[in-house]
Amino acid sequence: MKNILEIPATFPARLRFYRQAQGLSLIALSRATKISPGELRHMESGRYAKGPRLTNLLALADALGVTTAHLSGEVPLLEEFPHERTI
Repeated sequence: MKNILEIPATFPARLRFYRQAQGLSLIALSRATKISPGELRHMESGRYAKGPRLTNLLALADALGVTTAHLSGEVPLLEEFPHERTI
């Protein structure tokens, strides 16, 4: 279980946090989501002024085992992190 204070508040930081918590490399997440590693790097660095497209947000949430609302920060942080998934 993760303490809610350990989970970042911004989308780029949450994306990196959830990816690393699942033990996924950018390449593995890229394969699972069909989003290029370069685009994932841009997302994690915060270079997206408007955030990710809805289709990418849905794919990321599914691959990471979280909701889009939790990933994007629209709802309170998860108190428990989902069990690790094999991709």
